Amino acid sequence: MWRPLVFGLVVHGVFGMLAVSMMRWALPWWWQKARVRRAIKVTPVVGIAAMALWMLSMALGLGMLAYVAASVSAVIALTELALVLTLPLARALGRLGGGQRLDAQPAPEPSQEDEPSAQVVAQVPEQTAAAAPQPSPRPATDAPTARQAPPVAGLTRRQWIMQGAASAIPLTIGTTAVAGVAAGSELTSIRPMTFEWSDLPQELDGFKILHLSDIHIGFYIGLHQLEQLLERAEAHKPDLVLVTGDLSDDLDRLPDALNLISQLRAPHGAWASVGNHEYYRGIKRVLRSHERSEVPMLLDNATTLKIGGAKLCLAGADDPRRLRNDPGAFLSQTVQRSLRKRPEDAFTILMSHRPRGFDEAARQGVELTLAGHTHGGQLGWQGRSLLFPDQPERYMWGHFQKGQSQLYTSSGVGHWLPFRLGCPAEAPLITLSAQVPDATSDH
Repeated sequence: MWRPLVFGLVVHGVFGMLAVSMMRWALPWWWQKARVRRAIKVTPVVGIAAMALWMLSMALGLGMLAYVAASVSAVIALTELALVLTLPLARALGRLGGGQRLDAQPAPEPSQEDEPSAQVVAQVPEQTAAAAPQPSPRPATDAPTARQAPPVAGLTRRQWIMQGAASAIPLTIGTTAVAGVAAGSELTSIRPMTFEWSDLPQELDGFKILHLSDIHIGFYIGLHQLEQLLERAEAHKPDLVLVTGDLSDDLDRLPDALNLISQLRAPHGAWASVGNHEYYRGIKRVLRSHERSEVPMLLDNATTLKIGGAKLCLAGADDPRRLRNDPGAFLSQTVQRSLRKRPEDAFTILMSHRPRGFDEAARQGVELTLAGHTHGGQLGWQGRSLLFPDQPERYMWGHFQKGQSQLYTSSGVGHWLPFRLGCPAEAPLITLSAQVPDATSDH
């Protein structure tokens, strides 16, 4: 529990104070307002307090309080990080306006008492000076007196637009952080979807698979949330449950999580594959927990189920564990190893935590690959991730197809941070379907 606490202290302490300093530098007209200044200064302190309360609530088993504290901490942390990245842009926009800032005041005009009159009097001989006509005094209204306040100059239209745009950046960031945390706190969606194959065995037509990925039992998702999800999923009567890695970040709760999944009592059971977090948390302990449960782990291995007269092969690929520039070679090898026991006449489902295992799976003629890992970037639009939109081969989120091979990459049940926009947490419910020939097509 101390690791996320230390991480939170670093984020709120370092980035929070950096954001405060940058706010003063980038938006001085905001900083001049006492209430705004106090609110900005206290924000990192509130973030640290929320983080500490979150950890304490988890230790005491106070779920609702932990949820509230985690949400507050996440909103503040995301806002701080985003401000550090975007305040230089706000500064640039403010300077583009040119001229004075909102907090600037024009220099006061000198009064008659401080400056000699601009009127020049010609010097004349002393004997004729008395006879020279004296200039009439200037009316009192021609210049402000020392007691009068100097006029306040207004902003030009350009200054007003640019400073308004600069001010909109932190406001937009704060609003987005709140909206994203609120969306990330919503119930996991059970998403029914149907995939078709022209040669699907008749016995598998209508077969339902509940796909669970990246649950991440631990700081944001607890056993109670998993139990609620499985209770809702039970109403859909899945035939099979497949878990594609990153099940639990708290290995003390892994046996209970596996027990909950097995209690769903799908007719053909529940099976799992490994993810990178299984290695991070301790792969030996993870494997022992699966061996003692009713949710077997398929690691570079496969099993074949009999569904009536049809054969359904389930295979599980390994995970490269570390961040690699190109894990393609590793994934190709592990997919090949996992398929060694595949019967030639079996419909095959590959569980590969990394979606890029689909490339080799398609070459091997695997009908369906289920993946996770990416969380869809937790940012999406119309069923696709907003991350790497120009690189579809990353298979960040959604349904993909190569010939008769199909892939679904889940956005995950859990998340890295409780922040999602346009990419909701999901548990896909996939129905296998025999493709019906188009009666209007030419034969």
